[in-house]
Amino acid sequence: MDEKLREEIQKRLALKENPAKMRTELVQSGYAEHEVDAALKSEADHHVHVQDSKDKHNSRILALREFIDRFGYGAASPQFINILFYVTGAGIFTLGILNGIRAVLSMLISSVMQEYSRVHKVGKNVISAAGIIFGFSFLIMAFAIRARVVWLYAVGMLIASLGVVTYGDLYQKLVFETIRREKMGGILKRMGQYGVLITMVSMLISGWVIERFPETGSYTFNLFGMTITPIGYLLSFEITAFAFIISGYLLSMLKGHRAERKYSFGRFVREHYSSLRGHVGSCFKNKYITFLILATLITGLLEVLGQSYYGLFIWKEFGRSYITVAVLYAIAIMISFIGPWFTKLLQRSIGLSPMLVFGTLLTAILPFALVYNPHLFAVGAALICSVLGAAIIGVAQGLLARKLMSEEQRKKYFMSLGLIVAIPYLLLIPVGAWFAHTYTLEHLFLAIGVGLALVVAPLYLILVAMASKQRL
Repeated sequence: MDEKLREEIQKRLALKENPAKMRTELVQSGYAEHEVDAALKSEADHHVHVQDSKDKHNSRILALREFIDRFGYGAASPQFINILFYVTGAGIFTLGILNGIRAVLSMLISSVMQEYSRVHKVGKNVISAAGIIFGFSFLIMAFAIRARVVWLYAVGMLIASLGVVTYGDLYQKLVFETIRREKMGGILKRMGQYGVLITMVSMLISGWVIERFPETGSYTFNLFGMTITPIGYLLSFEITAFAFIISGYLLSMLKGHRAERKYSFGRFVREHYSSLRGHVGSCFKNKYITFLILATLITGLLEVLGQSYYGLFIWKEFGRSYITVAVLYAIAIMISFIGPWFTKLLQRSIGLSPMLVFGTLLTAILPFALVYNPHLFAVGAALICSVLGAAIIGVAQGLLARKLMSEEQRKKYFMSLGLIVAIPYLLLIPVGAWFAHTYTLEHLFLAIGVGLALVVAPLYLILVAMASKQRL
């Protein structure tokens, strides 16, 4: 076989060129038809065999990585992170401020990474490094709790936000670029279902570990002549840290994924935010989009404030019990499993306006329950309603955006939304945190519930009416 012909075919197969087109071009370039056919068959068979082998290897790596990741997420859930920040010595005000900064950072970074990954094939080593950084952030937080250094814990939380957004936003694209869907193993294909169970179990184990091994050192054991005193929160955060460090390392073992860069990341960021400024201006020229931004801003603001304190309040209300927090949120995680199905059922059964109002009122149940009926079963039921409500609002907002905007407008809206709400978040979340610190968490929850029920729900009603009028 002609070596030059074989190399040319290998190169074109790697670029996924059409075999028929390849054959025609090679024959036209002067190669004999029988030589081209023989070489194509030989190299195509070899290429398929190599690709199948890579896919099997990558499927196993990704399935293991998914299991480890889901377990790591559950072991150090956001509720435990906020509670332990408070235990480290942070006040109510500081806790709210930091969660606001994390929310803004996450939105801005996510906006950049999602657009960057559309025009670049991001290398597996970049995503691997993001996972490892995310893991190390929990070692920083674990040390900060032990040393009672609030600022160091805050640094760890911010690093975790940077790592998890980069890691999460780029990972799914990496999967589809690395392995053909039909070659994914059964476990990897169903990890969306299994992952919920893994996270739930991990959260329950973590809550039990933190509670079973308190910082007082009531439990010790001897190992090789040394007295070991396990501390629950250290074990929990170390499990998460090593889970993501190992997970990041596993990604570096994937085969067949190469990075592609058109120009530097710094240049892309400058150009991205330059274009976003233009998108922001065009969004506010449309009164319908402006109204949608207002509704989304208020909803997001109230959600960030609520999620900053719900777990902490439940922990304090139920005797500083980590396992109680774990059980309640584990149930909510399980219910999130049926969230998409329930939302589709509503979408077929009722209109857009009832969906938005119903979803908003469901989310308002939790803050009202914490204020007026803070009992175990009531709070558990309210958490379930809150999870379902958030899922309904997310879908309904997308449908509303489709009614109000063209495809091009929607693209500009979703690209620029993070930048639009960043400054209001940075200004208003400290106000909410100050309110919680100056008065009580109950007063804040009451304000959140009233805001959702009497401000956000009517706003959505008006928006749907405006959308219907626009289409007349």
